[in-house]
Amino acid sequence: MLRWVIGDENFFAALKNYISDPELIYGYAKTPDLQRHLETESGMDLDEFFSDWVYGKGFPTYSLDWGYDENSKLFVRIYQSQSDESVEYFEMPVPIQLKGEGKDTIVVLDNWYNEQYYNLNVDFKVNSVSFDPDQWLCAKSQDINYLSTDQLSNKVITVYPNPFLNEVKFVVNGDDEAQVQVKIYDVTGRIVAKINGNHQSEIIWRGENLKGNPVKNGIYVYKIVSDDSIITGKILKY
Repeated sequence: MLRWVIGDENFFAALKNYISDPELIYGYAKTPDLQRHLETESGMDLDEFFSDWVYGKGFPTYSLDWGYDENSKLFVRIYQSQSDESVEYFEMPVPIQLKGEGKDTIVVLDNWYNEQYYNLNVDFKVNSVSFDPDQWLCAKSQDINYLSTDQLSNKVITVYPNPFLNEVKFVVNGDDEAQVQVKIYDVTGRIVAKINGNHQSEIIWRGENLKGNPVKNGIYVYKIVSDDSIITGKILKY
């Protein structure tokens, strides 16, 4: 992944300089020595990368929402969760492949925070999106969801109280009683809770994580998932 982040030319030049460094030949080299050569060659600050991928633990899991907004502009939204709490967020360039009308292209999205939103300009109508087609990233892809503005428009979402103290209620008023799931994430993108329900009923989250323990006060992101739509928003526990 380091090669992906800084590029082939910089990566191999830095390795060549590293192994031929007269101060290191036949001696002891440490990780900061390698980082120094990589930064010198690429001109990039790699502190965050080494903190996450070398000294931290775990890996990211991504999910994507995509579709066309009310102005017919293509959008992509990236969600990320981390497998270990030692890393707050894996800041990475994320490649996705867009296909449609017999054409395809790969775009790279610089992803710095959870639920980051992008508008993309391509010269064809996209009908499919895939994550990391060349497998550059040490990551999992969980969900790729197409969002239709028409499908979202016939649903009314009520979330109350917000902010909340002990519990918050989600009510999805749709056209039927189809199953829905509410997923709760913390601000780093780590999933906190999952609650199942259906349209026309109250879905209650009592501020507990997947293990049934109370969560800390703060901002959380909810994601309401049904067969034909995904709706997101924020709630505050105090």
